[in-house]
Amino acid sequence: MKRLFLSMLFVAMSLSASAQLYPRNIVSVRGGLNLSSMSQKIGDARMTDNRNPKVGWHVGVVDEVLLKHDLPLYLDFGVMLTNKGVRYAERGVVAGSVDARTRTVVQTGVGYLQIPVAVSYHLYFGDFTLQPYAGIHYDVGLWGRNVTSLRVRSDKNPTLNTDEKTVAHLFEQKSLRRSDFGIVVGFGATYLERYYVGVSWEDGFLNLSKLSDTRLVNHSNFRLTVGYNF
Repeated sequence: MKRLFLSMLFVAMSLSASAQLYPRNIVSVRGGLNLSSMSQKIGDARMTDNRNPKVGWHVGVVDEVLLKHDLPLYLDFGVMLTNKGVRYAERGVVAGSVDARTRTVVQTGVGYLQIPVAVSYHLYFGDFTLQPYAGIHYDVGLWGRNVTSLRVRSDKNPTLNTDEKTVAHLFEQKSLRRSDFGIVVGFGATYLERYYVGVSWEDGFLNLSKLSDTRLVNHSNFRLTVGYNF
């Protein structure tokens, strides 16, 4: 009986010790690259031609809190600064002058304060930890602008050659809503529980446009992230 009791106590202590191997709280500084776009409707027509991803960035802090002492399930929440948007390019000709070529580039850039909340599961493989996760994000717009660049070039009539740039501030002109809300899914990995790298995808749910004839269906973003855990 004494041996049985000691054996049960040993097993219980072993399980308790193994459960303590999961960090209770992980604070991480992260940043990286955004490749974002906006899908758009004008009336009932979805606009997809000549749209290209816009290169942006994100940086912030993420806190991972252990939900169960015996299961590596974490609640992740953070505060990020992120820059997203879309790039649109079109070529054409000057009206009434077929020998004059035009190139118009419109870049929409929006800076957000983002609050992501997700649930992640940590899978341990020696010095590596794999972390699939899924959750939601809420964004508050801090700044936003459209930069339109128009270039005209003519070989036969150089007097037509011009370069023009106009800037529109989206929130000041009340053409874009400040709030965005959507989902985020991703996959991360850490080495030695310190060095982090991950990829993720964001998809927004809200109509961002305040213009009656234009509807921005969603704001999507692919992210490549690196970080350091404390």
